Amino acid sequence: MIHMLLPLRCKEFYLFPSAFSTKKAHRYNGKPFSALFSYILSAPNPSPFGNLNNRDIRFQTVILLLKVPMQTYSNETRFQSLEKGYLGWLAGQLTESTRRLYRGDIEDFFGGPPTGEGILSLSDDELKDWRNQAVRKNPDDFDGLEASTVTRKLAALSSFYSYLQAKGLITVNPASPSLVKRPRVAEWQPQMGLLPAEMAALISACTIPNKRKNMIGAAARDLALITLLYTSLLRRSEAAGASWGDVKKQAEHYWLKIPLSKGGSGQRVKLEPVAIRLLNLYLEKMGGRSRFEKHFAQPLDRCPIFVSLDNAHYFERISGHSINTIVQRRAALAELPHRSTITAHILRHTGITHMILAGKNPLAVQTMARHKELSTTMVYAALAQQLLESPGYVLAGNVEDVLDTLPPSQNFGDGSDSANYYFRDVV
Repeated sequence: MIHMLLPLRCKEFYLFPSAFSTKKAHRYNGKPFSALFSYILSAPNPSPFGNLNNRDIRFQTVILLLKVPMQTYSNETRFQSLEKGYLGWLAGQLTESTRRLYRGDIEDFFGGPPTGEGILSLSDDELKDWRNQAVRKNPDDFDGLEASTVTRKLAALSSFYSYLQAKGLITVNPASPSLVKRPRVAEWQPQMGLLPAEMAALISACTIPNKRKNMIGAAARDLALITLLYTSLLRRSEAAGASWGDVKKQAEHYWLKIPLSKGGSGQRVKLEPVAIRLLNLYLEKMGGRSRFEKHFAQPLDRCPIFVSLDNAHYFERISGHSINTIVQRRAALAELPHRSTITAHILRHTGITHMILAGKNPLAVQTMARHKELSTTMVYAALAQQLLESPGYVLAGNVEDVLDTLPPSQNFGDGSDSANYYFRDVV
């Protein structure tokens, strides 16, 4: 009989007996084994590893198990631990928006908060079946989910199960990309955003007082908000979460500190002089520093910059959803034809595109947009170049030359009126 314990340098090597019970998961003497390379020719007596006996040892061949540790649980206790693991995984996310998205994806998949039994019973085969049924087969169909949505939900599940695996609550991640392939997602294309003339119309529409309690204050708020979204490329969550104390001055420049931006890291964005001027105007029209400090019962530095003026949430911190509503309301006043598709994030796309079209260095645009990868910014540059320098203009010129030589009896006009009627610019 030969027994050897090899001290291999691996972090997660543990022993599982072949006499594994469905009711309990064993961990001998509460101690994990670094590695076990065991040749069993006869049952050892006494065992060199402590509390092992003939009933436990059923190995007939070489065993080298690379597993995360399994604690000793009854089924009921294990289910409770898995459910607590779900809450722990959510709590460990860096931002509230990430927690909200992950919670939505997980609970949508399980039909509510996942139970321990549901978590443990999920297999990669079930996930493959769900993927195949859930993904939309035809882009024009309304049934099913976009491939990107299915991929996102699978990523959320994989993150959750990886957490449970790291905590030693499960051994296999059924949502791992190596087990469940992700559906093919079409290459992401940025939206061009608004044309310069449309952006000008939107800004002009912000100066029109609306029928709110504080009409002038609402107009000043909307003007400052839309200017910030456009000139500083803010995301709506960043604008909603901003407080007056987050605006910092350094030499002659102003910055907006963003404690937790997308990705969970603290960042700062430059505020242009026009944005500072409009923020000061907004503060004045809302009643000044004293109005905010009196309402929130704290110094202005700790008060939100943008507040709601709706009756139900009057003078509360504005929400990201309300920011979208404000943008769409002002787009309607500007009579933009595609106003229903204009959101706060469209203004970020618009700002990036306008800088690229103006010939700004993509590296500088990347820094301002806070894109992690330059390749993201370059997609905007490629799209702008494709539109502005399309070789199809040569062919279009040939057609124009022919149309210009037609006699009046064969000329249908320039078609500008009908084109404006039938075709709408798509954001």
